[in-house]
Amino acid sequence: MLDAYRGELTRFHEALAREEYEHYSGRKETLELEPIYDRYGHLFTREAIEALRREREAIPESFETSRRALDLLIADATERALEMSVHSLTEQIARAEAEAEILWDKVTLTFYQAKQRLATEPNPRRRRELQAQCTEVIRRTNELRLERWRQLHRAARGFGYANSRALYQAVRARDFEVLGHQWARFLEETDELYRAHLHDALMSELGLRPAEADRADIPAFFHLERYADVFPRDGLRAIYEEVWQGLGLEVDRQENIEVDDEERPRKHPRAFCVPIRIPEEIKLVIAPNGGVPDYQALLHEAGHAQHYAWTSAALLPEFKYSGDRAVSESYAFLFESLLREPRWLDEALHFLASEHFLKLMWVHRLFLLRRYAARCEYEQLLHATDEPEALASEYAERLTRATGFRHGPEEFLSDVDDGFYAADYWRAWVAEVWLRDHVKTRFGHRWWRHPRAGRFLIELWETGERYTVEELIRQIDAGDPSIEPLVDEVRAALGRRRRRG
Repeated sequence: MLDAYRGELTRFHEALAREEYEHYSGRKETLELEPIYDRYGHLFTREAIEALRREREAIPESFETSRRALDLLIADATERALEMSVHSLTEQIARAEAEAEILWDKVTLTFYQAKQRLATEPNPRRRRELQAQCTEVIRRTNELRLERWRQLHRAARGFGYANSRALYQAVRARDFEVLGHQWARFLEETDELYRAHLHDALMSELGLRPAEADRADIPAFFHLERYADVFPRDGLRAIYEEVWQGLGLEVDRQENIEVDDEERPRKHPRAFCVPIRIPEEIKLVIAPNGGVPDYQALLHEAGHAQHYAWTSAALLPEFKYSGDRAVSESYAFLFESLLREPRWLDEALHFLASEHFLKLMWVHRLFLLRRYAARCEYEQLLHATDEPEALASEYAERLTRATGFRHGPEEFLSDVDDGFYAADYWRAWVAEVWLRDHVKTRFGHRWWRHPRAGRFLIELWETGERYTVEELIRQIDAGDPSIEPLVDEVRAALGRRRRRG
């Protein structure tokens, strides 16, 4: 039974990933999920999940790997059942965003092109006007999103859980109480430091006071126009090759990774990696726009791509496709961190990074950490409620307070990823600090120039998602990852130590 199930599950993941790649890369206008769920939906019924549970109960406790594999199959099937229950609404939302058009400077832009234009628009007033049009596209789909959310909650109850928060806590074994303490503590301990540095960064880059900062300004704040020449849009391919060459990886011979950097009007502006068949067919998708964010996105998604490309083909499908998402994110964050390394910037980009640039990079990092901590706190409430629209103002208040940029309530559902993914991002950030420290200790501060570091990472990548990110850190560092190193490195980079006591 299990062999047949695993074979079909693998084919399902391939079909779904290929469809999502075709649509979000801009190659295909419509997202068509229904044929996929019609063909493979029997894998995710309550009866199928109960059969998996019986298989799991029959495995002796001493067979830890086999029990873990069944736990992952059950978790994946449960989450897919939720997704299947709303696939038609997912299609409708994707279609509405893909078909939306915005008139700007007498040119018709797609919704995704308009979001990209925010990064390079120098005038704050015009940024707000363009953001207002993007927000209107989101507002028009919010009724669909609300219905989708309600159906997800009904589906969670159908599996015997009080709400989707309880479901994710059970099937993914997440301790949201412990995580909640981390989020609250991080926001509290970094608040004063963040606001002091945000004031200086806003004035230097956008000429704005904190009281004037708006959601519309965030893409321009991250774009760093004054450094655009250092990060040209046509330099991405060379950097991609440079990073892996230093680690002893010959990317020109990696036929299983395709870098899709072609411009298409309906291409999603946020870079992403699609593991269609692990490890045989990996798509790394970016929408070049120039500037620091492009290089961050490339390094981040390249970390994902290498992880999937080196995952052992011999692993069970659930250890390739259904494990802890924070594992791959931690590798992605490791390579993204190179943009905060003065030695790497000099060697790879011939850029003698100033203290000003490095401070900005750390302010950006702290912005993201605080934004996700606030998002996670908000999503804990969202995943436990029957009335998500009542939390729209909560979303706006929490995100505004954490980031210092005024947020409206309209994105209270569009700014949420399925499966409580924000919590996995957070766990990956915590773990990556430990991973990076281990790599530096073992291979030196220029670890990206050591083929032995490359071989070490390959050994980790080969395990796919067999372990949780916390288990991986314990294996290489003999300690439980906590947030102290994350807080300390931010305070050290921005000039102040964490309070103790």
